[in-house]
Formats: sequence, C-alpha cells, structure tokens
Amino acid sequence: MEIVIFTILTLLSLPYLVVVTLLAFILIKQKHLNVDHSSKDVATDSLEVSIIIAARNESKNIRRLVESLAQQNYPKEKFEIILVDDHSDDETAFIAEREFRKTDLSFSLLRIENDSVVTGKRAALSVGVESARFNLFLFTDADVFLPPNWIRTMLGSLTIDCHLVAGPVIIRSKSSFFSRLEETEYISVSAMTAAFGLAGRSVMANGANMLVRKESYMNALSMGYQKGYPSGDDMFLVEFLRRNYGNQAMVFCGKYDAIVSCDSSESLGAFVSQRLRWAGKARGYRDRYILLVGLMTFAFNAIVACSPFLIMITPAFLWLFCLLIMLRALSEGLLIWNWSSLTRQKNLFPYYFVLLPLYPYYVLFIGAVSAFIKPKWKGRNLSCF
Repeated sequence: MEIVIFTILTLLSLPYLVVVTLLAFILIKQKHLNVDHSSKDVATDSLEVSIIIAARNESKNIRRLVESLAQQNYPKEKFEIILVDDHSDDETAFIAEREFRKTDLSFSLLRIENDSVVTGKRAALSVGVESARFNLFLFTDADVFLPPNWIRTMLGSLTIDCHLVAGPVIIRSKSSFFSRLEETEYISVSAMTAAFGLAGRSVMANGANMLVRKESYMNALSMGYQKGYPSGDDMFLVEFLRRNYGNQAMVFCGKYDAIVSCDSSESLGAFVSQRLRWAGKARGYRDRYILLVGLMTFAFNAIVACSPFLIMITPAFLWLFCLLIMLRALSEGLLIWNWSSLTRQKNLFPYYFVLLPLYPYYVLFIGAVSAFIKPKWKGRNLSCF
C-alpha cells in the first residue's frame, strides 16, 4: 500500500516539474535572442496610445511616476496620460496635478468623488478608458517606475493579430531581508508569466504593464469580463481574449526596456493582504489553461508539504520529500536563474534556496485563507459584487 501511495504522489508531482523545466528552456532561448537590450527594432513613432492609470493613496509614489512618464523616449504628441484618482484620502491628486503641470505632457486628471457609487480599480479604469482618445490603451499602476523606452518597446511588440501585449513586471526590494525574499518570490511568478507568454500560451498578465487594443477592451467591458470582481482586470482579460480570439491574440514583450518595477511591500501584513487578494480572484477563473496551471502548482506544493507528515506510514516519504525538493531546485532554479539573468536580478538567486523548503506551506496557507478572508486594500474592504 505504501508503494502505491508513493508511486501515485510521485506521478502527480511530475507534470509540474516537467512544465517548469520546459519553461526554463524557453527562457534560455530568449536569453540568446535578447542579448541586445537597446530596443532598436521597435515600433515607429506613428502609433498613438492612451496611458491609463488608477491611483489610490499614492502620494508617496506619484511624483516618481510622473517623472518617469516625462522621460519617455517617445513623441509627446503621440500619447496621452489619464490618471483616475480613486477616492484617495491623501494628497495624491494635488501632487499629481502639480507635477504634471511642470511637464509638457498631455494629461487628464479624473477624480472620483467620495459620494460616487464608482469604486475599486476596475471601476476607476472604466472611467479612464471612457475618456481615452486613442485606439491603444497602455495600462500601468501609480506606484511603479517606468524605463525611458517603455512606451516604444511595448508598442514594438504589437502585431496585426495581437490584441494584448503583456509586459514584464519586477519588484525592487528595500534593504531588509524580508523584502529581498519577496522580490525573489515574485521572480518565480514573473518568470512563469514570461515563459508561458513567449511560448504562445499566455496564462498570466500584470495590469501594471499591459497594452490592449481599444476595441478588444471595450468588447470585454461590454460582456462583463470581470464577472463582478472589483479587481482582476488583467487575468480576466486574458481569459476573455483567449476565449474570443485564441492564443494568437496575446504576446509577451520579453525586452529589458519594457520592464516595469515597483517597490516591495511596506510590511508583512501588506504582503499577505496582497497575495490573498490575488488568490481570491482564482474563484472566478474558467479558462482551462489557467486552471490547469493553478491545479498543477497547488497539487505539487500540497504533495511536498504533506510528504514529511506521511513518515508515520513509512520513512520512505521522507525520501519523497527530499527528492521533490531536489527536483524542484533543479527545475525552478533553472527557470529563476535564466529569468533573473534577463532582469538583472541574479544577486537574489541565493534567496531562492531560503524560500525553497518554506514555499509549499506558504502556497497552502494563502490558498486556504483566501477562501475565507476578504482582505483590505488601502483601507477598503474588497468583496465580489
């Protein structure tokens, strides 16, 4: 009986390990293709784009955002910026307007008043797109840093059949040990996002770096693509586009000059709340690729987490635990090493081995708690409505 259980658990673990290994080799290929980070072969300056940003209580970060937008290496008359202030109770709107007026950028500052029924990032973005003049939407967040060639590089990945370009997002840690762990943890997420996208099977995107055709986005809005969730504009849009336009509708921009970076969480509580918010959206997923990847990931982590406790049945399960940890280190380590090479974060690779034995329990914890607890986001209770 022990041998049967051992064999079944081993076989159930293999799909995740095989997929991660294949993704790692996809990034190895990309590494050779992307030696030159100068963005020479990108879009001409003829494309017009509306940059849409939802902001809530970002007074500490909004100046950095405006500065990075002002430094974009793209004709100023070819892009507009629409910033939607989502019920901020700090000086986000005041600082944003002051800083924008110091530039020659075309910008609109839209305020959602406190008595408005429009709430949440989803609703704020909807307000923004309604005011957009151009046929391409480039979404980002208010707490990010944008490289100078960001607009040009993202537009350079747009093809005739493409409806969405997903761009890379990374976390830049502070000096603390925990923030470096968080940055390392997110490298694995962004690496899988990139590898699946480069393989032509996008299963993830990040709303902090996403280019979408206006017609496609408005079609998604009209068909209620977010299913009543107050956030998840990125993942639910991926579902909608694959269902309606196929895998060719989405591409991933694997260029260094497209990388958007954001700061690590201010505290452990903020980090957990963010991850609970992300995990909570999973209840709305219906796309078979997204569900399959999620199921493989959760199953593998559950098996690894439970293996040490099965020693009571037979000591052989300790060997299973050690075997899976070793195979995980080889497959995920290869994936993370190659992606961190592209994003210039190789200095964080040793932190991966700190996370390695802890990660299965972290995944189970977030998955279980997200089913019962609705986290807060910037002082606002989140719920499905």
